Amino acid sequence: MSSVDAYLSGVFPPTGPIPMLAASDRALLLDLAQGAPGDAVKPGLFPRARTKLARLALAADGHWDPARLVQILDDATDGETPRPYFPHDAFSCALVHPSIDKEQRRTVVGWVVHPLGAYKPGTRIRRTAWRLARWAVEHGHLDPSDWIDEMEERLLLRDGRRERLAALDAEPTWSSRDVMDAIGLRRGRWIAELPGFHEEGLYYVSIASFGRELCNAVLGGCRKAWVGEVFAAIEQGLERGDSEARNLIVVGLFESMQGHAYRRGPPDLLERCLGPLGYQAWCDLIEGWTGGGVRTVEHWRRVIRNGALERVRWSRGAEWSEVRFEEGHATWLSPSGESALRDEDAGRLLTHLRPWIATALVKRPRHEPVFTDELWLHGPHDTRSVRVAGDLGTDGERWFTVDLSAIPWPARS
Repeated sequence: MSSVDAYLSGVFPPTGPIPMLAASDRALLLDLAQGAPGDAVKPGLFPRARTKLARLALAADGHWDPARLVQILDDATDGETPRPYFPHDAFSCALVHPSIDKEQRRTVVGWVVHPLGAYKPGTRIRRTAWRLARWAVEHGHLDPSDWIDEMEERLLLRDGRRERLAALDAEPTWSSRDVMDAIGLRRGRWIAELPGFHEEGLYYVSIASFGRELCNAVLGGCRKAWVGEVFAAIEQGLERGDSEARNLIVVGLFESMQGHAYRRGPPDLLERCLGPLGYQAWCDLIEGWTGGGVRTVEHWRRVIRNGALERVRWSRGAEWSEVRFEEGHATWLSPSGESALRDEDAGRLLTHLRPWIATALVKRPRHEPVFTDELWLHGPHDTRSVRVAGDLGTDGERWFTVDLSAIPWPARS
């Protein structure tokens, strides 16, 4: 068996060297190529391994027009030109063509594997492109030191991910970049995006996208290993990260996840995945945004209102009473008059209503009940009105159960 026959019987991309071609070999390979790189084939659509190997060998021999190869990849990655399939065969041919210089190879590799720009490849396209780039590096067709910084860090090499993670394990203090790598290297899709994220340097925006995808995966019941690995990396980042890195996790990642999960799925689903440091930071963030006493998604969902109060008014038919909070004192008003409210009574009322938390969230009733009570809570920036029938209440958006008798209303004393 000749070297060309052995080559054509193998896999794509080839595990061995591309053979030198004789004149008789070129005629055979042109017949097997069934067109130029990037062309669809009949009766199917995608070229088979034998066809792609023939096109690759001809490219290494300098047969195809190099400008045409570059144009095919430009069209395929501009996000506008329709194509029947992504031309991975043309990509590999561009990496080995002798008339495509080092700078042009850098350009086409950037188009295909770099996540910036209009081109947004799917998972299979991206994985195949990175596999071909690694193959080109390993076989000497592409020099990683001549490309971008991320290639110098060996993220394109087969063992680059493991080497980078091992280096992070040995690092006692993590920067924001380290946190991005520790999380991003756990998932294939994110690995392809990391070079662009590092180039942009907008880590808060980038890690927020990780948070939304992680949240969707957990809510969707994903059981893949990367999910658990990401949560373990989060815990490590909070343990080893410098102040900026820890802030990136809490404000960038957790805030994105909490906003995404606020009304979706079991309230403690994400909290169960967190380690001790992650859970503490998660709860602190919720409390920081929603006010004292609200530290879980479950409590957060049940908050009717939180924040500063200027006035609270209750009414039931002709009956009403009101408390006004002013600087340094509170005033109690009712149909019989008004009087100063003792500090301890005002303190108990504020403690109960900041935050005011429903007993439970419920579905909207089939028939609207007859409301007997209404409570208005006025703050410096908002007003919330809650109508109540028995223990069933609504603020116009949600329905919940609430115990009005538990409010330490001063009228009782």
